[in-house]
Amino acid sequence: MNKAALSEFWYKKHNKVFAVGFSSIALVLFFAYYLTVEILFKWTFFQSDISQLWNFFVYLVVYLIILIGNIRNDSIAYQGILMFVCYKAFDSATTIVRSGRSVIETFQGEWTPLYLLYGISWLAVAGVVFLGIFLYVRSYQYLKGSFNHFIEIRILAILFAVCLFLSISFTLFLVIAGGYSNSIMLFFLLDFADIAIGIATIFTMERLRRN
Repeated sequence: MNKAALSEFWYKKHNKVFAVGFSSIALVLFFAYYLTVEILFKWTFFQSDISQLWNFFVYLVVYLIILIGNIRNDSIAYQGILMFVCYKAFDSATTIVRSGRSVIETFQGEWTPLYLLYGISWLAVAGVVFLGIFLYVRSYQYLKGSFNHFIEIRILAILFAVCLFLSISFTLFLVIAGGYSNSIMLFFLLDFADIAIGIATIFTMERLRRN
């Protein structure tokens, strides 16, 4: 393949390459996380918390839909994106409801610089909820042809992915700054998988615009 042909291929297919690439990375991280916790729990992790089994299958289906849809150039990938955005928004809303009181109580204590990062991480969790709702609605409208301002969808998708990363920034900072064992990072694999899918969302939606 000559340089001109390669440039043409990259121009037309780079969104697909990134979408498939990040979707694949997400799936690898996803399986790595659950394999790790199963080994640590001596193969009783799902037995000890049946809700985790539900989460496993729900997100596995979503990840596979996005990956396979992108590989096959199938519009089902966009349905997978809508499902992922919806589930993450719901999970984040649940987290806020469960932990909101303790977060407020934390800020009532003596101020430290760490509160800034802590606050940003929780604002990001809230951002996943609200941006997720708007991204879901606008993407659905775009698919139905009742909304045609793609730039808004692009911005929402980028901000959504950024919030997914920032939502774990505080805990990640504590682990890195505290000099904990690298094995602790294994417990972030699922979060990293969500971030990878969030990035894949951006490129999948770009493919929607070009299609």
